[in-house]
Amino acid sequence: MPIGKDGGKRGAGVRSSRASRDRGGELRRFEPVSDELVLAAVERAERHRERRDEGVMMSDIAEHLGFVHGSWTTRRLRPQIEAFIAAGVLVRSRRHGVLVWGLTSSGRRRVEGGDASVGLPESPQHRVWRHARALAAERIDEVCEQASGVLEEVMDALDSEGVHSDAWFALAERLQLSWLRARIAGLRRDDRWQTLARAALRDDLARSHRSLTAAVVLSAPPGTPPTQLLDGWSAHYQAATARCLQLIVDIRAAGHDDLATLTVALREVRGILELDDPIPVGRG
Repeated sequence: MPIGKDGGKRGAGVRSSRASRDRGGELRRFEPVSDELVLAAVERAERHRERRDEGVMMSDIAEHLGFVHGSWTTRRLRPQIEAFIAAGVLVRSRRHGVLVWGLTSSGRRRVEGGDASVGLPESPQHRVWRHARALAAERIDEVCEQASGVLEEVMDALDSEGVHSDAWFALAERLQLSWLRARIAGLRRDDRWQTLARAALRDDLARSHRSLTAAVVLSAPPGTPPTQLLDGWSAHYQAATARCLQLIVDIRAAGHDDLATLTVALREVRGILELDDPIPVGRG
Protein backbone atom coordinates (compact mmCIF):
# COMPACT_ATOMS: atom_id res chain seq x y z
CA MET A 1 0.00 0.00 0.00
CA PRO A 2 2.74 2.59 0.78
CA ILE A 3 4.23 1.91 -2.64
CA GLY A 4 0.81 2.54 -4.21
CA LYS A 5 0.43 5.79 -2.30
CA ASP A 6 3.89 6.98 -3.34
CA GLY A 7 3.15 5.94 -6.88
CA GLY A 8 -0.07 7.92 -6.75
CA LYS A 9 1.77 10.98 -5.52
CA ARG A 10 4.42 10.61 -8.21
CA GLY A 11 1.69 10.20 -10.84
CA ALA A 12 -0.07 13.32 -9.66
CA GLY A 13 3.21 15.21 -9.75
CA VAL A 14 3.93 14.05 -13.28
CA ARG A 15 0.45 15.08 -14.43
CA SER A 16 0.82 18.48 -12.74
CA SER A 17 4.21 19.03 -14.35
CA ARG A 18 2.88 17.95 -17.76
CA ALA A 19 -0.11 20.30 -17.38
CA SER A 20 2.22 23.16 -16.50
CA ARG A 21 4.36 22.47 -19.56
CA ASP A 22 1.21 22.28 -21.74
CA ARG A 23 -0.05 25.60 -20.41
CA GLY A 24 3.34 27.16 -20.97
CA GLY A 25 3.44 25.80 -24.49
CA GLU A 26 -0.04 27.14 -25.13
CA LEU A 27 1.06 30.59 -24.02
CA ARG A 28 4.14 30.46 -26.23
CA ARG A 29 2.03 29.62 -29.27
CA PHE A 30 0.31 33.01 -29.05
CA GLU A 31 2.03 36.00 -30.60
CA PRO A 32 2.82 38.81 -28.15
CA VAL A 33 0.38 41.70 -28.06
CA SER A 34 1.94 45.11 -28.62
CA ASP A 35 1.75 47.76 -25.92
CA GLU A 36 -0.17 50.07 -28.24
CA LEU A 37 -2.80 47.40 -28.91
CA VAL A 38 -3.29 46.71 -25.19
CA LEU A 39 -3.68 50.42 -24.46
CA ALA A 40 -6.11 50.78 -27.37
CA ALA A 41 -8.14 47.89 -25.94
CA VAL A 42 -8.26 49.60 -22.53
CA GLU A 43 -9.34 52.88 -24.13
CA ARG A 44 -12.11 51.23 -26.17
CA ALA A 45 -13.29 49.24 -23.17
CA GLU A 46 -13.53 52.49 -21.21
CA ARG A 47 -15.56 54.13 -23.99
CA HIS A 48 -17.98 51.22 -23.96
CA ARG A 49 -18.60 51.49 -20.23
CA GLU A 50 -21.61 53.45 -19.02
CA ARG A 51 -19.30 55.61 -16.90
CA ARG A 52 -15.80 56.25 -18.14
CA ASP A 53 -14.39 56.87 -14.68
CA GLU A 54 -15.29 53.46 -13.23
CA GLY A 55 -12.37 51.58 -14.82
CA VAL A 56 -12.29 48.29 -16.73
CA MET A 57 -11.67 44.75 -15.57
CA MET A 58 -9.10 42.35 -16.98
CA SER A 59 -11.92 40.46 -18.70
CA ASP A 60 -12.95 43.67 -20.52
CA ILE A 61 -9.42 44.17 -21.80
CA ALA A 62 -9.15 40.54 -22.93
CA GLU A 63 -12.48 40.66 -24.77
CA HIS A 64 -11.54 43.83 -26.65
CA LEU A 65 -8.30 42.13 -27.67
CA GLY A 66 -10.34 39.21 -29.03
CA PHE A 67 -9.35 36.73 -26.30
CA VAL A 68 -11.53 34.46 -24.22
CA HIS A 69 -10.80 35.59 -20.70
CA GLY A 70 -9.11 33.01 -18.51
CA SER A 71 -6.09 32.43 -16.29
CA TRP A 72 -3.75 32.25 -19.28
CA THR A 73 -4.83 35.68 -20.58
CA THR A 74 -4.33 37.15 -17.13
CA ARG A 75 -0.82 35.71 -16.89
CA ARG A 76 -0.03 36.93 -20.37
CA LEU A 77 -1.28 40.48 -19.92
CA ARG A 78 -0.28 41.03 -16.29
CA PRO A 79 3.40 41.96 -16.97
CA GLN A 80 2.41 44.57 -19.54
CA ILE A 81 -0.29 45.98 -17.27
CA GLU A 82 2.16 46.25 -14.37
CA ALA A 83 4.70 47.97 -16.64
CA PHE A 84 2.05 50.47 -17.73
CA ILE A 85 1.26 51.23 -14.10
CA ALA A 86 4.93 51.76 -13.31
CA ALA A 87 5.24 54.09 -16.32
CA GLY A 88 2.22 56.13 -15.20
CA VAL A 89 0.17 55.13 -18.26
CA LEU A 90 -2.42 53.10 -16.35
CA VAL A 91 -3.82 53.41 -12.84
CA ARG A 92 -5.15 50.54 -10.76
CA SER A 93 -8.04 50.77 -8.29
CA ARG A 94 -10.88 48.71 -6.87
CA ARG A 95 -14.56 48.87 -7.72
CA HIS A 96 -16.86 46.92 -5.42
CA GLY A 97 -13.90 44.84 -4.31
CA VAL A 98 -12.78 44.01 -7.88
CA LEU A 99 -9.51 45.19 -9.43
CA VAL A 100 -10.00 47.61 -12.31
CA TRP A 101 -7.67 49.60 -14.50
CA GLY A 102 -7.96 52.92 -16.30
CA LEU A 103 -5.92 55.17 -18.52
CA THR A 104 -4.20 58.16 -16.99
CA SER A 105 -4.03 61.44 -18.88
CA SER A 106 -0.58 60.42 -20.09
CA GLY A 107 -1.91 57.07 -21.28
CA ARG A 108 -4.81 58.74 -23.07
CA ARG A 109 -2.41 61.06 -24.92
CA ARG A 110 -0.33 58.05 -25.93
CA VAL A 111 -3.39 56.28 -27.35
CA GLU A 112 -4.59 59.38 -29.18
CA GLY A 113 -1.16 59.82 -30.73
CA GLY A 114 -1.08 56.29 -32.14
CA ASP A 115 -3.17 54.34 -34.62
CA ALA A 116 -3.37 50.97 -32.88
CA SER A 117 -7.17 50.89 -32.82
CA VAL A 118 -7.22 49.77 -36.46
CA GLY A 119 -5.63 46.51 -35.35
CA LEU A 120 -8.25 45.72 -32.73
CA PRO A 121 -10.75 42.96 -33.52
CA GLU A 122 -14.50 43.46 -33.49
CA SER A 123 -15.70 44.83 -30.16
CA PRO A 124 -17.76 42.55 -27.88
CA GLN A 125 -20.71 44.93 -28.02
CA HIS A 126 -20.71 44.95 -31.84
CA ARG A 127 -20.34 41.17 -31.88
CA VAL A 128 -23.41 40.78 -29.65
CA TRP A 129 -25.33 43.25 -31.84
CA ARG A 130 -24.34 41.39 -35.01
CA HIS A 131 -25.39 38.05 -33.55
CA ALA A 132 -28.69 39.56 -32.42
CA ARG A 133 -29.33 40.89 -35.92
CA ALA A 134 -28.50 37.51 -37.43
CA LEU A 135 -30.89 35.80 -35.01
CA ALA A 136 -33.60 38.35 -35.78
CA ALA A 137 -33.08 37.75 -39.51
CA GLU A 138 -33.55 34.02 -38.97
CA ARG A 139 -36.76 34.63 -37.04
CA ILE A 140 -38.02 36.98 -39.76
CA ASP A 141 -37.26 34.35 -42.41
CA GLU A 142 -39.27 31.83 -40.39
CA VAL A 143 -42.21 34.24 -40.15
CA CYS A 144 -42.03 34.91 -43.91
CA GLU A 145 -41.96 31.20 -44.62
CA GLN A 146 -44.99 30.61 -42.40
CA ALA A 147 -46.82 33.55 -43.96
CA SER A 148 -46.04 32.21 -47.43
CA GLY A 149 -47.55 28.85 -46.46
CA VAL A 150 -50.67 30.55 -45.13
CA LEU A 151 -51.01 32.59 -48.34
CA GLU A 152 -50.78 29.44 -50.42
CA GLU A 153 -53.53 27.90 -48.32
CA VAL A 154 -55.68 31.01 -48.72
CA MET A 155 -55.21 30.95 -52.50
CA ASP A 156 -56.19 27.30 -52.59
CA ALA A 157 -59.30 28.13 -50.59
CA LEU A 158 -60.20 31.05 -52.87
CA ASP A 159 -59.87 28.80 -55.91
CA SER A 160 -62.70 26.65 -54.52
CA GLU A 161 -65.62 28.29 -56.29
CA GLY A 162 -68.65 28.92 -54.09
CA VAL A 163 -67.15 27.35 -50.97
CA HIS A 164 -66.20 30.59 -49.24
CA SER A 165 -69.53 32.30 -49.95
CA ASP A 166 -71.49 29.25 -48.79
CA ALA A 167 -69.37 29.10 -45.66
CA TRP A 168 -70.03 32.81 -45.05
CA PHE A 169 -73.81 32.36 -44.99
CA ALA A 170 -73.70 29.01 -43.17
CA LEU A 171 -71.54 30.51 -40.43
CA ALA A 172 -73.85 33.51 -40.06
CA GLU A 173 -76.77 31.14 -39.60
CA ARG A 174 -74.92 28.81 -37.20
CA LEU A 175 -73.74 31.61 -34.88
CA GLN A 176 -76.83 33.82 -35.43
CA LEU A 177 -74.63 36.60 -36.76
CA SER A 178 -77.39 37.83 -39.06
CA TRP A 179 -79.65 38.41 -36.05
CA LEU A 180 -76.82 40.18 -34.27
CA ARG A 181 -76.19 42.38 -37.31
CA ALA A 182 -79.88 43.31 -37.50
CA ARG A 183 -80.03 44.22 -33.80
CA ILE A 184 -76.93 46.40 -34.14
CA ALA A 185 -78.51 48.17 -37.11
CA GLY A 186 -81.57 48.85 -34.96
CA LEU A 187 -79.67 50.61 -32.17
CA ARG A 188 -80.69 54.17 -31.37
CA ARG A 189 -78.81 57.04 -33.00
CA ASP A 190 -80.09 59.99 -30.97
CA ASP A 191 -76.72 61.69 -30.76
CA ARG A 192 -73.24 61.56 -32.18
CA TRP A 193 -71.85 59.11 -29.61
CA GLN A 194 -74.64 56.59 -30.09
CA THR A 195 -74.10 56.78 -33.84
CA LEU A 196 -70.33 56.23 -33.47
CA ALA A 197 -70.87 53.33 -31.06
CA ARG A 198 -73.32 51.67 -33.44
CA ALA A 199 -70.91 52.07 -36.38
CA ALA A 200 -68.04 50.63 -34.33
CA LEU A 201 -70.08 47.55 -33.40
CA ARG A 202 -71.17 47.06 -36.99
CA ASP A 203 -67.61 47.26 -38.31
CA ASP A 204 -66.33 44.99 -35.55
CA LEU A 205 -68.95 42.37 -36.39
CA ALA A 206 -68.05 42.52 -40.10
CA ARG A 207 -64.35 42.01 -39.36
CA SER A 208 -65.08 39.12 -37.01
CA HIS A 209 -67.38 37.51 -39.58
CA ARG A 210 -64.67 37.71 -42.25
CA SER A 211 -61.99 36.29 -39.97
CA LEU A 212 -64.22 33.44 -38.77
CA THR A 213 -65.15 32.57 -42.35
CA ALA A 214 -61.46 32.43 -43.30
CA ALA A 215 -60.78 30.15 -40.32
CA VAL A 216 -63.62 27.85 -41.37
CA VAL A 217 -62.49 27.67 -45.01
CA LEU A 218 -58.86 27.00 -44.00
CA SER A 219 -59.80 24.34 -41.45
CA ALA A 220 -59.94 21.53 -44.03
CA PRO A 221 -58.41 20.69 -47.42
CA PRO A 222 -59.70 22.52 -50.51
CA GLY A 223 -62.86 21.08 -52.00
CA THR A 224 -64.44 20.12 -48.67
CA PRO A 225 -68.22 20.79 -48.77
CA PRO A 226 -69.30 23.88 -46.78
CA THR A 227 -71.49 21.90 -44.37
CA GLN A 228 -68.65 19.53 -43.58
CA LEU A 229 -66.31 22.47 -43.21
CA LEU A 230 -68.55 24.15 -40.66
CA ASP A 231 -69.28 20.95 -38.75
CA GLY A 232 -65.59 20.12 -38.37
CA TRP A 233 -64.68 23.66 -37.35
CA SER A 234 -67.57 23.88 -34.84
CA ALA A 235 -66.56 20.56 -33.30
CA HIS A 236 -63.01 21.83 -32.85
CA TYR A 237 -64.29 24.94 -31.07
CA GLN A 238 -67.33 23.36 -29.47
CA ALA A 239 -66.98 25.01 -26.05
CA ALA A 240 -66.41 28.52 -27.45
CA THR A 241 -69.21 28.33 -30.03
CA ALA A 242 -71.63 26.85 -27.48
CA ARG A 243 -70.86 29.66 -25.03
CA CYS A 244 -71.38 32.28 -27.74
CA LEU A 245 -74.69 30.75 -28.85
CA GLN A 246 -75.98 30.42 -25.29
CA LEU A 247 -75.31 34.10 -24.63
CA ILE A 248 -77.19 35.13 -27.77
CA VAL A 249 -80.07 32.84 -26.82
CA ASP A 250 -80.21 34.45 -23.36
CA ILE A 251 -80.28 37.95 -24.89
CA ARG A 252 -83.08 36.97 -27.28
CA ALA A 253 -85.05 35.32 -24.48
CA ALA A 254 -84.81 38.47 -22.35
CA GLY A 255 -86.56 40.37 -25.14
CA HIS A 256 -84.37 43.41 -24.60
CA ASP A 257 -81.11 44.29 -26.30
CA ASP A 258 -79.14 47.49 -26.19
CA LEU A 259 -75.59 48.69 -26.71
CA ALA A 260 -74.35 46.95 -23.57
CA THR A 261 -75.82 43.51 -24.27
CA LEU A 262 -74.84 43.54 -27.94
CA THR A 263 -71.30 44.57 -27.02
CA VAL A 264 -71.05 41.57 -24.70
CA ALA A 265 -72.41 39.29 -27.43
CA LEU A 266 -69.86 40.59 -29.92
CA ARG A 267 -67.10 40.05 -27.40
CA GLU A 268 -68.04 36.36 -27.28
CA VAL A 269 -67.84 36.19 -31.07
CA ARG A 270 -64.39 37.78 -31.00
CA GLY A 271 -63.40 35.37 -28.24
CA ILE A 272 -63.51 32.50 -30.72
CA LEU A 273 -60.90 34.30 -32.81
CA GLU A 274 -58.65 34.88 -29.81
CA LEU A 275 -58.13 31.19 -29.07
CA ASP A 276 -54.59 29.82 -29.21
CA ASP A 277 -55.18 28.02 -32.53
CA PRO A 278 -57.03 30.52 -34.77
CA ILE A 279 -56.72 28.34 -37.88
CA PRO A 280 -57.38 24.82 -36.59
CA VAL A 281 -57.48 21.35 -38.08
CA GLY A 282 -56.88 20.01 -41.56
CA ARG A 283 -53.76 21.97 -42.57
CA GLY A 284 -51.02 20.20 -40.64
